[in-house]
Amino acid sequence: MATLCNICRTVNFAEPSLSPHKQFTAEHHVNGKALWKAAADGCLFCELLCSTFKSRRQADIEGITSQLSIYLWSRGGFNAAVLFQLARHVYIQPDHVPSCVADLGSYMLAGDKESKTFPGRRVTANAESPACLDLVKSWLRNCLTNSSDVDHSTCQPVEDAPLPTRVIDVGPSDGSQTPRLHRGEGSLGQWISLSHRWNNEASLTTTTRNLTEHLREIPWSSLPKTFRDAIRLTRFLGFRYLWIDSLCILQDSSTDWAKESKNMCNIYMLSVLTISANHPESAKRGLFAERTNTLLPSAMRLQSSTPPIQDIGIEHSKDSNGCREPVWIHKVLPSFSHFSDPRSQIDTLTSRGWILQESLLSPRVILWGSEQMVWQCAYEYHESLDARLHLNGIHATQHMSYKFSIRTLFAFHNTEATRLNLAELHLNWRGALNDYCMRNLTYRDDVFPAISGLATRMKQITGDEYLAGIWKSDLARGLLWHSADGLGSPPTSKESSKYLAPTWSWASQWGSRITFIAHQHLEARLDQYIEFVKDEIAPRTADPLGQISSATLVLRAPVMRGPVENALESVQGPNAAFEKRVLTTYMDCDVFSESIAETDLYCLAVGTFHGAYQSKTIHGLVLKRLTDSEESYQRIGVWWGGGELADLYGTFNDQEITLV
Repeated sequence: MATLCNICRTVNFAEPSLSPHKQFTAEHHVNGKALWKAAADGCLFCELLCSTFKSRRQADIEGITSQLSIYLWSRGGFNAAVLFQLARHVYIQPDHVPSCVADLGSYMLAGDKESKTFPGRRVTANAESPACLDLVKSWLRNCLTNSSDVDHSTCQPVEDAPLPTRVIDVGPSDGSQTPRLHRGEGSLGQWISLSHRWNNEASLTTTTRNLTEHLREIPWSSLPKTFRDAIRLTRFLGFRYLWIDSLCILQDSSTDWAKESKNMCNIYMLSVLTISANHPESAKRGLFAERTNTLLPSAMRLQSSTPPIQDIGIEHSKDSNGCREPVWIHKVLPSFSHFSDPRSQIDTLTSRGWILQESLLSPRVILWGSEQMVWQCAYEYHESLDARLHLNGIHATQHMSYKFSIRTLFAFHNTEATRLNLAELHLNWRGALNDYCMRNLTYRDDVFPAISGLATRMKQITGDEYLAGIWKSDLARGLLWHSADGLGSPPTSKESSKYLAPTWSWASQWGSRITFIAHQHLEARLDQYIEFVKDEIAPRTADPLGQISSATLVLRAPVMRGPVENALESVQGPNAAFEKRVLTTYMDCDVFSESIAETDLYCLAVGTFHGAYQSKTIHGLVLKRLTDSEESYQRIGVWWGGGELADLYGTFNDQEITLV
């Protein structure tokens, strides 16, 4: 039996006031130093609290000088009566400080007296346990058969579809056949896809040299652990085919790579499910790596029953025989929101650029993390630990919300409805790009290929023209972007001497975080001043939405020579009040070292946003005239101004201009 300190023993979790609609509070240690000492002396509850502090450093915890208290309250959902069951969460925080410093969850086992008040599941150390595998199967079955309590009609139906060029035939479920490559050749079938991070030391690849051998068989001993686990999971779920990029694309053929890159849309969108290997060491340890408690040295229990990892049982209520049933207290595990945010540090997969389209195009994704599994389809998401139902979009962070919409809008059976939501689709596209530009690419040249599947689906739905990462029907908003490296470390990739993108495209600034100005004016009306004339974009490969070798954009637009500040006197005169004409200029990050003559600067007005209370803001591009051409310009920044500056438009001259 594990030990508790004297303070923890006095916390009576069996208080009658501990009900679904009441908050329970109890004083804990007098300060952080006392808490740290109790943990060091062997109190497992204090140790668990210390391990889940936002800062786990001893100096930071001991630096808390105020009284600590335990808060236990119910956390309902958007509609507690229908959509969510109540859950209990334990918090510890200094008095009078609004944000908690440690966050714990709680649950009771299914079948216990109050398990519906404390919904949850045990997360076992064995990631391949029958409980884990059956949970995945139940999530998939509920989605495919629409047999759960919610309507999955928005989810992509599973039907036989033309197989990709090559898939892995995993053999029957009993494993009696060695895996081998299978040529699709127009035949129909159903397959599962694997999303994983490459590891040069551990990844097996198919090349022109070993293709014949892999068509005959892929020796089990040669497969990395993640591939073997994905094959076993595919068999368990009852499917015959599995698609893995490194095995199904010829890795020494640029021609095959370009061809298959163009087909990424169908490969992921028509798959039944994508298995996402989010364990940071999955290349070596596989999907089913043993779940270890990274913060605490051992499993803990305060009850005689065997608990899962990192959980503590606290006596709460008596059953019909007078026995106390434990409420299990656990550290909060990485949730769906963590796995969806490229800024998260919990795994290495989310930070990869290629993974974005894999997750968005897939109708269903099972994220296999180091501590728990997370499921998402177009309608809902689930977590191993949390038995509640989470509907997509409810309580979503701003960073997650576009993903909920875009997966539903992209569904093949929803094409007609999506055409009626073009503005929403463009908004979600720009949201996806904000996310994408925070991710890393091994090769900078992949900036367009890594999202060509997403672009292909957008083009299928809208019939729109793709202009180097921007859509023609969303051109004004798509041109108004700027780098925002102040948000964090920029993404990384290997440099290349090849042409990457035109200066007017966000892709030209790959390596910087990008934000779209239109996202600051979601409810505003845009009066745009630019008119599309023509474009000339030359693809470098067989993928028309992939790498490009050159691109120009011709617009008819209002243009003014010189810095935009020169127009201020034209609006209000030299003695006008400055505070009424505040102007912001945001230069692209690769022009700061240049010396640019004022006579080479031009300003182009893109449009004016009209917001609430008759507010308006004019926005435009800062251009530099190329020395070898009187009509060609490169973008070097953006500018905008509010208030009376919106009248700047009248001082510009309308002309045809070529952007490169």
